[in-house]
Amino acid sequence: MRSEIPLPCAALLHALLLFLSPCLGAEERSCEVAVAALSLPADSSGLVHWRDDDGATMPLQLSARYFSGRVKLRGGMIQFFDEPIMKDEDPASAPEPLVSMSIPPGAKLAYIVLWSETEADNPARWQGRLLNAKDWKAGSMKVFNACSEPLGIAAGRKRIQLSTGKSVDFHARDWDEPFPVKIFRLQPELKTVFSSTWRVTEERRELCFIGPANGTVTLRSLIALSERPPTDTP
Repeated sequence: MRSEIPLPCAALLHALLLFLSPCLGAEERSCEVAVAALSLPADSSGLVHWRDDDGATMPLQLSARYFSGRVKLRGGMIQFFDEPIMKDEDPASAPEPLVSMSIPPGAKLAYIVLWSETEADNPARWQGRLLNAKDWKAGSMKVFNACSEPLGIAAGRKRIQLSTGKSVDFHARDWDEPFPVKIFRLQPELKTVFSSTWRVTEERRELCFIGPANGTVTLRSLIALSERPPTDTP
């Protein structure tokens, strides 16, 4: 036998769902976040304070080697400050955030990379990049080209051209042994700027961030372990 909701009850249920919809939407935007630093100002201890839509801030020690343990984030934005902020603090007197980043809708796990650039006679300027875990699978190494020029990668027998602002993934399932790697500039002529041996493992994600450095390029590696690293010191 089919039962139907009486019309007054149906209207009440509809109104209740409309009332709760903002709360339900906020729940959908909950996400776990892990954070690491590519570089820190010379006078920085690496301690920052992060804030989500809840209002108060919580301390987070940045590491230049490992991503932090995951923190639970509510809402669609995360901000980082160099000092703590109380939940009831007047927004007009609150300091400017070092970095503000939007969380992609539907993201359940995200990795955030922060770095600072110091200019002469100016305070450090912070930047950040967010990597959605669904685009960076466990057991893979993501190589990102932050240089203003395309680069070439020779990995094993593969030859890869990596455009500026783009990334390429190396998956553990495809590279079960250590393999030789060379990174080279393409213009004005081929020139090797990095040479090493890599290995991709199932137990972690690894990010290789290639950036400019004094006319050449430098490579920084950040690791996200399946479990929190023993220390998070830079």
